[in-house]
Amino acid sequence: MKRKLAASLGAILIVVSAFVMITVANNSIPTVTVSIEDVAIGKGEEITLPIMIENLDGGMGANIILSFDPDVVQVLDITGGDFNLPLYTLIENDNGNAQHAVLNFPAGLSGDVVFANVTLEAIGEGGDTSPLDLEVVSLTDGVDEIAHEVDNGTFMVGEVET
Repeated sequence: MKRKLAASLGAILIVVSAFVMITVANNSIPTVTVSIEDVAIGKGEEITLPIMIENLDGGMGANIILSFDPDVVQVLDITGGDFNLPLYTLIENDNGNAQHAVLNFPAGLSGDVVFANVTLEAIGEGGDTSPLDLEVVSLTDGVDEIAHEVDNGTFMVGEVET
């Protein structure tokens, strides 16, 4: 009876230890975050902001849509970041969205990576705001989708002091 109890306790200890090790290992993996910063500029001004992918590990491709209020801000251009093969760019200011897709070949990117640089123009009135919402259509290591979080931004038309 004592041997069965000792064996059972030993088995429980092994399972608990394995669970703790897995939990610690999973908690040490940094979260991949796709983000665009908050910004405020005066009406008629332009600014270029990066769309970032932070803590990337082996990223080979991404396809991201930026949505915005077209009465407040317009996308003038989207240019390349750290990925070496742009696939396409589609800017639809009337609909309030812009889409950009890229690959990196032959190897994946790691670390904090610039997905693309987006040039925006403030067309609204002072105090107007627009979300800068990111939708990640795909973020891949070439085989699997990469789990990620999104940190959206806000665009504000600020009062320009003269």
